This record gives sequence, C-alpha cells and structure tokens, in this order.
Amino acid sequence: MLVAVSFFWSLSYPIVAAFRDDAPPVLISFLRWLSAFLMFAPFCWRAMRAEWAGILAHRWRLFVLGAFSCGLNSAFAFIGIHHTSVTNAALLSSMTPILTILLALPMSKERLTPGRAAGALIAFTGVICIIVKGEFAALTAIRINGGDFFIIAASMVWAVFTNLLRRWSASLSQRALSGALMMYGLVSLAPLTLVEATVTGPVRWSWAFVLGMLVLGVFPSLLANTFWNKAVHVIGPGRAATFTYLLPLFSIVLALVVLGERIHGYHWAGAALIFSGIAVASRRW
Repeated sequence: MLVAVSFFWSLSYPIVAAFRDDAPPVLISFLRWLSAFLMFAPFCWRAMRAEWAGILAHRWRLFVLGAFSCGLNSAFAFIGIHHTSVTNAALLSSMTPILTILLALPMSKERLTPGRAAGALIAFTGVICIIVKGEFAALTAIRINGGDFFIIAASMVWAVFTNLLRRWSASLSQRALSGALMMYGLVSLAPLTLVEATVTGPVRWSWAFVLGMLVLGVFPSLLANTFWNKAVHVIGPGRAATFTYLLPLFSIVLALVVLGERIHGYHWAGAALIFSGIAVASRRW
C-alpha cells in the first residue's frame, strides 16, 4: 500500500505543473478532493450514515485531520509548485519523513531506534543523490524562495496529521474515516478557494483540464489517502513515513518514461540507497 501511495502522489507534480497557468492552486486542490469525494460517496455513504453519531461526536478532531490531510497539505503543496522549481520541491518534500519521525517521539510516543534513524538518513541521502545527479556540491546552488516555504509548510502539516491520525480516528471504520476526512477537508478548503477567486483570473476550462482533475481525484487523492490511513493504523506513523522517500524516486522514473530521459549511474545509486533505507527503517529493531 505504501509503495502505491508514493507512486500515486508522484503523479501530482506533473499534473499540477501542466495546468498551473490554467487554474489557481487552491482551486485545483478543491477540485481534486471534490472529484475524489463524489467518486467515493457511493462506497462510503452507508458507513458514514451508520457511524454518523461517532463522526459528530469527534467532529472537531476529524475537522483538524481533514483540514490537514485533504485541505492545507494539498493547498500548500500546490501553491509551492506554482512558485518553485521541481528540484526544490522534491528536495524539500523529502523532509516529510524526518519531520514525521521526529514528531512521533512526543506526539505518538514512538521510540526512535538507531535502526530507524539510520534508515531515514540512508533514504534521505538517496533522495539527495538523485536530485543533485550525484554531485553533492550542487546543494550549495539551491535557493529558497516563497514557494519553497509552502512546500516546507505542507511537509510539516502532513507530519502532524500522520501522528494525530492513529490516536484520533481509531473508533471509525476505514470507509467512514476516509469519507469524513474528505468532507471536512472540502469544508476547510471552501473559504480559501473563495478568497483566492477574488484575486485570480478566470479558469481556462478544457477537456484536458477536467481529465487531469479526475486523475488527481482518483490516484493521488482517493486511493493514496485510503491506503495511507490504513497503513498508518497497521505499522505506525514513523515506519510509514519512511516510504514517502519513494516519491521523488518515482518522479524521476516518470520523467524518464514520459520525457525519454536516460538512466544514469546516480539514478541507480539513489534508488539503492532509498530502498536500503526503507528496509533498515522498516525492521523491528
């Protein structure tokens, strides 16, 4: 599930980048989750109705979880992609596992074992190896801009959400939980979308844009978040977070396949480090 999650998330970057001149970022985020919720509604409605009392009883906690996962995380990331390079975004988003693991210490009472710390460091090194093409001196050429800060904010929001998820949602079934988080995420995005509409131009509607929003709704949204919520319950936020190092790796692979770029030695080296880090961090030390 976690490998699939990273692959689905990697689809977001090229899609959002392709349409950033056609629609503003928060609207893209809202349309992404609206399409996901409408497609999932026939499958989650019965569970949500049966567990509605629990959803209302924990509405504030679920609102925070929905706002962080389906709302602010997506909005911040898409704003960042509108204003920064893919290289900077990929590098900065790789902070998410480290932030999640560090926050798991006080928030989820998880123990930071030497193996988990070593695995996170190995995988992070692999991510950087791919991004800088094996030339680590290139790190000094990376510059932080306003878009980069939104990518960092998105990583922090997701790290907080992941650590809260296991403790705040144990009483709901997976279908009811996923439906409730999408619903509250849309509620949190609605006012931001309206404010954004007052300062941006009209949307350039096209069949390609609609198809892009549907793809965002199915894979990076509906399937990815459903798998993520289930996996965090099973193995915990710290171990699950390490798998997100696969996201920049899959992004590179997509670029190779779609754009026909060549595979170089640093791709193999980075991939080996990422998979080795995940294997080390996933062991029960």
